[in-house]
Amino acid sequence: MKSLSPSIYRSLKSVLDYTDDDLESALCFTFVIEREFCGEMRQIELKPGGSSIMVNQKNKQEFIDLYVDYIFNKSCEKQFQAFSNGFRRVINSKPLELFYPDELMSFVVNIIKFIFLKKINF
Repeated sequence: MKSLSPSIYRSLKSVLDYTDDDLESALCFTFVIEREFCGEMRQIELKPGGSSIMVNQKNKQEFIDLYVDYIFNKSCEKQFQAFSNGFRRVINSKPLELFYPDELMSFVVNIIKFIFLKKINF
């Protein structure tokens, strides 16, 4: 999170570091975040009923875990699923099981570099 969005990282870290018992009244956070979609601000509940659950000392770790999960997983789940389905159509999934994730990433990145360089040379 630190490299993706330093401001969100600092905000979440400050919530974690806040130790006073007045977290609810000091920050007035609920389990809802605001994100921009096509120029429009939308509220996303991080868990069912999140708009009525105040973040406090007991549940602040859960809030942060759900926030990070949303940013890294849920917010791009449809796009990733579409990519994964297309990728698996091109490459049979059985050979993929032979690679560790970092090996597969290196393979894909190098193919893209090769194609790009090949186009430049023509």
